[in-house]
Amino acid sequence: MAERVNHPAHYNAGGIECIDALEAATIGLEGIEAFCTANAIKYLWRWKRKNGEEDLQKAIWYINRIIDRAGKPPEERKGLFNMTENKHGFMPKQEITIGGIAFTIIQTAESWVKCIASECIGNGVFDTKNRNDFAASDIREFLNGEFLQKLIGAGAPEAMFEYFNVDLTADDGLKNYGGDRVRVGLITCDEYRLLRGNIPELPDTWWWTATPDSPKNNYVRIVISDGTLNSSIACDGYYGVRPLCVLKSEILKSYIDGDMKKRAEAVDMMKHIAAAWNIKPEEVFEKGE
Repeated sequence: MAERVNHPAHYNAGGIECIDALEAATIGLEGIEAFCTANAIKYLWRWKRKNGEEDLQKAIWYINRIIDRAGKPPEERKGLFNMTENKHGFMPKQEITIGGIAFTIIQTAESWVKCIASECIGNGVFDTKNRNDFAASDIREFLNGEFLQKLIGAGAPEAMFEYFNVDLTADDGLKNYGGDRVRVGLITCDEYRLLRGNIPELPDTWWWTATPDSPKNNYVRIVISDGTLNSSIACDGYYGVRPLCVLKSEILKSYIDGDMKKRAEAVDMMKHIAAAWNIKPEEVFEKGE
């Protein structure tokens, strides 16, 4: 029994024990990067001796997580905040509705737009385990799971949501957390500073960013009611959640045009019903509709 627990055969090969290899392989790595690297090696180490293809799939999952978190090197991020004209006519500060949620466009490029929720969709903790690493947080899981599926369920095309990188450089400059690749995220402090003029203010609300204060503590940077930046511990405080997404503008245009057409058809049908029942239009529609 002791050998199966402390020195199992599937973790020993060629006189080398897996745990010793993991310790050597993760020197210089910290946090989630060390965790994912160790797990990828572990599953590759044992796959032939234990669970076969299942272990290979687990190894691939951890490897992809490392790749996603690596993000783009600094030289490739120089144009991150450039604003170019969108070929489908979308403009900064333009408000759009996606799956029943109002978003404001804060950055445009030729074929995509970056949007932030015009208001918070609700309040919540950043992470119940007090982790200030967005990539490992509960808020990330919610945004890319339940929230995204709610938008899709309300009619938003899944293909419209681009994957994009969230730079998790801490406010103190440390890069321990690397980056994270998501379809729905939170704005970083750098983005907030550079795009603030396009972001609707929320004078009565405090809300989360994705930026950690430092890997050396458990604080996350937040935007407070006067628009300035502050910090709060990740598990303490139900601050506003303000989703950020990057949308393919060609699909977005088709989606909005189709939504407007459906609305026009619905209004036209209601007008016919009102006329048939001799109901005055102002009893059904607001003034101006």
